[in-house]
Amino acid sequence: FGRWLYVSIWPLGMLLLPFIIQTIAVLVIKKIAATPTYVYRRFVFAILDVCFFYIGIAASFISALVRYILATIILALGTSRIDEPLLPEWILKLLWLDSSNQTYYSALLLHHNHNHPVYVTIAEELYEGVQNRSQQPKTQFLKVRNRFQLARLLIKNPDLKKYRIRTPK
Repeated sequence: FGRWLYVSIWPLGMLLLPFIIQTIAVLVIKKIAATPTYVYRRFVFAILDVCFFYIGIAASFISALVRYILATIILALGTSRIDEPLLPEWILKLLWLDSSNQTYYSALLLHHNHNHPVYVTIAEELYEGVQNRSQQPKTQFLKVRNRFQLARLLIKNPDLKKYRIRTPK
């Protein structure tokens, strides 16, 4: 329990650290060196001011580091969820930033297209037709297919009839 408490309170404490330091600095300065309208120990006030200035800089760096760490953790947790995009749609329309989500969507679309019941049924029927056709004699099938293709070509392009060697009369 103590480890969990330390891990859960540490980021919150680091985010509140600058506020805590500033509050302590104001209280110390009010007690030792100044009132709201008058500084009566200038030397002590100057030393405390410089000390708290550098402590504030250190606290700001710590606060920035904690924010960076929290943002990285949140981003890592968000990236692991590929079924939802990390960014809003209007950003994704402008820039292609969320590649894991786009890859997931493309894999879903590919799976859907290759496993669609209508497509699968048509593919099975075509495969059975090809197997049945391979059992027929090749010459008869080729003759029928060629005549059908020729008839279709001549219907679509009647001007080709005059270029045929065997033109029916």
